[in-house]
Parts: sequence; C-alpha cells; structure tokens
Amino acid sequence: MAEKALEKAWQLNPSVPETPVGMMQVELGQGRGRSRMETWYDRALAFPQDHYEAVQLKLWYLQPRWYGSESECLEAARAVVRSDRFRGQVPLHLYHTHESLAQYFGDGRPGYWTEPHVWRDIQACFERYFALNGDDTSWRHDYVMCAWRCRQWKALLEEAAKLKWVNYPYFGGEEAFEKMKQEARAKTEAGN
Repeated sequence: MAEKALEKAWQLNPSVPETPVGMMQVELGQGRGRSRMETWYDRALAFPQDHYEAVQLKLWYLQPRWYGSESECLEAARAVVRSDRFRGQVPLHLYHTHESLAQYFGDGRPGYWTEPHVWRDIQACFERYFALNGDDTSWRHDYVMCAWRCRQWKALLEEAAKLKWVNYPYFGGEEAFEKMKQEARAKTEAGN
C-alpha cells in the first residue's frame, strides 16, 4: 500500500521531498534491487534538505546485513566524503557506517576498530566535517573516542586538546577521560 501511495504521489507532484525518501524506506523493506534504490536515491538528492536521510538510507541498504557488502557500503560512504555536494553532518555517515559495521561483525572481528582502513576513514570524514562546519566540539568528542578505539594515541591527545569543554559522561566520567589521556601520553612516549 505504501509503495502504491508513494508512486502515485510522485506522479502527481514530483516536487515533494518526502516521497523519494519514503520510497527508499519501502525498498529497504522490499529488497527488489539496488537499481530501484538508486533511482529513488537520485530523486531524493534533488532536495538538499533530504541529503542526510537519503545518504543514511542508501548506506544502510548497502550494508552486509541488508542487500550489500562491507566494501559496497564503505565505498559509497567514502564517495560522500569526497563529494562537494554534501554539507552539514552528511560526511559523518562514514563514521556511523563504521560504528554499524563494528557492531554487526561483533565478536567475529573484535579488532575491527584497529584495522588500518578504519582510522583512515574516520580521519577523512571528521576532517571533512570540520572543514565544512567549523569546530563543532560536540562531534570532536566522537573524534576523540574514535582515536581511542583505533589506538591512535597522538591523534587522541591532539583532538582532546581542541575540546572547548568536555562532556565527561560521554567518556565514562572525568576520571576515565583523564586515564584515557594518560594512557595515550604513555603510549606516545613509548613510540606506540
């Protein structure tokens, strides 16, 4: 029913931005094929206000838990980071994709965050985000946490120093945050 209603809505008025995003959600449930999802994705991108949700749905669709693979969803997310088309928080979808994949693989790949490609992607998407949006401290917290997960000690210390304020509960409390920095300093001094 949703498919028929949305297709009819698109025929009647293709200037309603919610329609292609709605059809992407329908396709996620139906799984009729990537070309169908891509058609509605392209239509959704005509509406800049829907870029975030359209990209989110596409990357979700391409994950191995649905209809794609790790390489497909990561390449699509990397393309978003490289593109000049996307603004706001859209480049951070590469970070969110890694979070989702780490959870999906779970115990099967316990060292997921330390795989070299993960840090390269995390660094690229956050640097792109900050270049587009200025120094958003709330997202810098996530960048610091990613540096911790990826064992990028020098980056953790550099990014932690850029925090204008610290959301200690995010890190497990002030004491936990100070221990993170202390361990990062020790690892950096030891050349790790």
